This record gives sequence, structure tokens and C-alpha cells, in this order.
Amino acid sequence: MKFFPFRRLLLWSWVVTLPMAIMGGYLTYNTAERFFSFGVRYQSGLRFPLWDTLVYERNHLSQKIRATFWGEVRGNTTSLTTVHVAVPESNIAQLNSRLPHSGFEYVKGRILIDGKLAKAKVKYRGDFPNHWAWDKKSLRIKTSKNNLYDGMRRFNLQAPKRASQIINFQSLELAAAMGLLGPRAKLVRLFLNGKNRGIYVLVEQLGEITLRNADRMPGDIYRGETIAKDKFTGLGGLWGGLFDSASLWDKVAVNNHYPESAMAPLESLVRLLQRRESHDAQRQLSQMLDMDSWGRFSVFQALAATKHFTWDHNWRLYYDPWRGKFFPIVWDPVGWDVGLLSAFALIRTKIFDALFRNGDFLRARNSAFKEFFDSQTPITFLKHLSKTADMMETEIKLDPYLRGDILSVVDAVRNLETTVAQTFAATKQEWLNGAKSESRFHFDGNTVTLSVGGYRPVQRLRLLVDEKLRQSFSTSISHLVPNGRVLTDVSESTKVDDNNIVLNTGLLSNHTVKKKIQVSNRPLAELQVSPGYYQITFTGLNSDLRLTGLDIDRGDGWVPAQPVDSIT
Repeated sequence: MKFFPFRRLLLWSWVVTLPMAIMGGYLTYNTAERFFSFGVRYQSGLRFPLWDTLVYERNHLSQKIRATFWGEVRGNTTSLTTVHVAVPESNIAQLNSRLPHSGFEYVKGRILIDGKLAKAKVKYRGDFPNHWAWDKKSLRIKTSKNNLYDGMRRFNLQAPKRASQIINFQSLELAAAMGLLGPRAKLVRLFLNGKNRGIYVLVEQLGEITLRNADRMPGDIYRGETIAKDKFTGLGGLWGGLFDSASLWDKVAVNNHYPESAMAPLESLVRLLQRRESHDAQRQLSQMLDMDSWGRFSVFQALAATKHFTWDHNWRLYYDPWRGKFFPIVWDPVGWDVGLLSAFALIRTKIFDALFRNGDFLRARNSAFKEFFDSQTPITFLKHLSKTADMMETEIKLDPYLRGDILSVVDAVRNLETTVAQTFAATKQEWLNGAKSESRFHFDGNTVTLSVGGYRPVQRLRLLVDEKLRQSFSTSISHLVPNGRVLTDVSESTKVDDNNIVLNTGLLSNHTVKKKIQVSNRPLAELQVSPGYYQITFTGLNSDLRLTGLDIDRGDGWVPAQPVDSIT
């Protein structure tokens, strides 16, 4: 029997060991350099583990080889819009010379617009290392005034966040479907200097053009950021967030009728928020804030399961000087990144601490919930998400700079479909039936005592009596507030139809904002909902009149309230 000579095996062992040594050296060098740059030299406040860096380098090398192979087999065809950017290698080296700081200065480049190369400026963007610490870096592009890209002069090419790749894109799509103000967004494939750089999310950079494209009047867009590279240090516990001081904000769009430094509207808003428990301050907030938009914005946070609008980060506000109102802008929402219902009634800032005390906001929020769930938007959005997920399953195979392995990314994309559907369903159930939504009443001596529970306000009442009503009478409603009992005459809102008395007036349950116990000075609070108690008094009715029933309408038809012997 002949055996393969051991000496020959040793002679040819370099065929295996040399490539392994080269690959090992390549991975070790890249890992050490990246870890030193972002885990040692630059302190971002976030962990940058050495082992995770090594795993990234290994996965990146494997994905680059795999994507190149698939590109050769299938061709680099894509269903996505392609963006072609050209930057001289010397300018790229300048951006990368000492990250992150070197990356935030524009360098000259070119971009393909309508088949022609146009001048552009390019830099890196983003607050945290996930935007510029890895090989797929987020970019900001600025074109000349005369050569807009799809109607935009400034836009971002964002490296996808999280494994599911599309949470920011889908979040912005949901915001647009709900009629909220925000940047345009779409999924694209970037080619940098002719080379495939993979999937990006193109997001419009907010500015005057954003307002123009949204048919809004020119006005100030305020930006609130105090984290990462915008972070203030040394303030300790002196402040509780962005809504403590207008000086923590700047502008990304300016009403040219006033100096850029003018902050009077924002200063007025901040002062009102400091007095948010005052009835007069709440009345003024109802005039200064567009409650329909703020109600939709709160519903968006619940449906997108986002907590990314925090006390110190990620705020953009548009002030319409002609209407004298503030509108929220959806920016970088990072949706479906928290647990079900954890964002249903989110209070992480002083502005929402104030809003959840405001009856106009609570009614607007309820209307936004009803509008969303009564429409085809949930079904349409989920279908769009499913089609996007199908497309992404193909596209990620051709992304040489994909973070993570393909199987985990595909699973994350598919899991997002389930998460969104579950979030919509759980949110609807909580809105309809949460917070003990039953209503009870007691009638005695021409006075109805009524308790109203749940998140949804009562929009009208119907009282059924045992005889036709011919005499005239007046109606008043009283309820308790922190400063005492408030009496309101609702006679003009009262209609009589034979033996029915219909009150076209809204009633809310008791919404209480309770500050969470915590060590820090962060303005975190939670919403507590308990029954609201009302006394409805009819003056001038026959004292022998008997009430046979009471129905309430929360916007979906009459529902009988439960009669009880007493309400205390």
C-alpha cells in the first residue's frame, strides 16, 4: 500500500497556511486600527468592544467576497434607485485622516444628476460611531443652487440602522402616510467612484426647501441636540433638557424677516412649559401648538414604537409665523426598536408632560387614533412593508458593506413585518379598551352623576326619560379640577328629541401626569388614567321625571352606560 509522503505534504502546506496568515494579518491589523481609533482614542460615550470589532472585520471580509461573487453571477442589477457619487481619492483620504473630526468638513466631489456630472460637496454625517466608524459610512451631499438632486440641495445617505436595515425608512414612510411634516426618504444603492457601496437610506436634509415641498409657508425650523458631538458638559443637574432653555437650540431654516439669532417664539414656548400645571398656560399652549399635528405625532410614536425623541436629542420644530403655531417634525425616528406599548403614552420631555395635561391635545390624539384605524392606512402600510422586505431579501445579497451576516439580516427584516403588525394590533386594543374604559351613572333629583373611564373621550351623551319633554330647561356640567370644581353651562349644546336628551359635549377621563422616581434630573413621567367624575344638572325639569337609560358615544355609535346605585 502506498502512502502520500509526509514530506510532500509539508512542502505544499504553504498553499493553505500562507493565505490564512495573510488573512489573519489583514483582520488583525484592521481590527487593531479601528479599535484604537474609536475604542481608545475617541471616547463617544458608547462601548466599542475589541471582540465585536474583530467579528465585524471577519463578517465584512466574508460578505465582500460573497457579494462580489453574486455580482459576477447575477450582475449588479438592482431594483433600487442608484445614486452615483464621485470623490477624488485624495479627498476621501482627507475625510478619513483622523476620524471622526476629519470627516465633518466638506470636500469637493461630483454627483450624477439627470445623466450629467454636477459639482457637489461631500462629508460624513451622524452623531454616533455607527455612522462613520465602519466601512459603510453615512454621507451628506450638498449640490449647487442651480443643480438640485430630485428637488433637494442637501440630503443624507444614511447607513442603515439596526440589523433590519429599513426601520428608519419605514418609520418615515409611516409619518408621511399620517400627514406629518418630515423629510422625504427612499431606499437607494450608492455607487462611489463607480464601486458598489451597498444599500443606503436617502433622507432629505431639513431646510427651507422641505417647507416649500410640503406646501408650508417659510419659517424657522429649530433644532434641539445636546448629545454626542453637540453635547454640553459641566452642567450637572442644572437643567432637565432641551425644553428648559431656548439657548440650547439652533436653526436649520430661518424666517428672513427676523435675524437668525431671534428666538422669541421658542422662548415663549419654554416659559409656558415651566408653568404647564397652570390653567392659563394650558390655554396659551392650545393657541401656540397645532394640536392636530401634536396629536398625530404622539400617535405616530405609539404606532412606530419609538422612544427616539428624548429630553436631550432629536428634536426639530417648525414655527409658522403666519399662524403663530409650532408643528413637530419627524426626524430620525428609529421605529419599532422598543417593546409593545412601551411608547403608547410616552412622556420623556417637558413638552409632552404639558400636552398630556391638555384636553385639546387629548381630543386631537384620540381623533388621530380614530382616523388611522378607520382608514386603509394600516393595511396599505403593511402591504408596502411586505413588498419592501421581499425586495430587500434580494438586495442585501449584493451589498458588499452589509453589517452582520445575511441570514441574521434577512431574519431581522422578516421579523420587522411581524413586529409592526403586532404593534398596530396592540396599540389599537389599548386605545379602545385600555385604562378601564367602562362608564357608569346614577340619577337622583334631576342630577346625573357620571363616571367616564378609558383613553377615548365621550363625544356626546343621550339620556332616555320616561315621558316626552315639553318644558324648557337649562343644563350644566360640573367636574373637579386641582383648584376646585368647575361649572359649565351646556344648555346650547343640549337638544331634545321626544323623550331623549342629547348633550353634544365632550367628556374626558382623568389623565394625571406623575413624575417617575429617579436619580437624574431627566423629565421622565408616566400617564395614569382613572375615571373622570361629572355631575350633570337639569334645572327646570319635572322633579318626578325618571331616567330609563343613558348612552354614550365615543365616535363609534351609542353604547349604554351601566346604571349603579351610587357613585363616590
